[in-house]
This record gives sequence, structure tokens and C-alpha cells, in this order.
Amino acid sequence: MRHDDFSGLTPIAGELSGADACLYRLGVSSVELSHEEYERITYDYTLEASPVVAADYPHAAFVYVPGEGADSTEQAGRRRPDR
Repeated sequence: MRHDDFSGLTPIAGELSGADACLYRLGVSSVELSHEEYERITYDYTLEASPVVAADYPHAAFVYVPGEGADSTEQAGRRRPDR
């Protein structure tokens, strides 16, 4: 599912009900952000999400998958077939 307002996940809490796991993937480059913005996105949003998931299903696994070091071109580590 996709939700654009990470500061509040309560509106989609019903869609998370009964989930066995939540793979929470969120990340942003710190290059163009202030420390406060980077912390809000990577730390605060995660802390907002985990209790919403746990509220309806406290035994669900909550896996945070950071985007740090991700390659937006999706080319890092790939080898060309001719090599």
C-alpha cells in the first residue's frame, strides 16, 4: 500500500489490521536536507508508524528497511552480461 502523509498513519490503520509483518521502507538522501528534516523523515516517521502497526496486531514483525546508501539509478553492483 502507499500512503503519502507519513506524519500520521492513523487513517490507514484499518488496512494494516491483521498483518503478520510490515516492511517499512523509507529513506532519503541527507545531501539536500537540514539535519532536522533528515531526522524527521528517517526517525520520527518510523516512530509514528510502528505503534500503528502494533496496535491491531502486536505480534507483527516491523522491519525497517533504510534507504541509506541506495543507488537511485539502480545500477550499483550490477555487472554487464559481457563481463
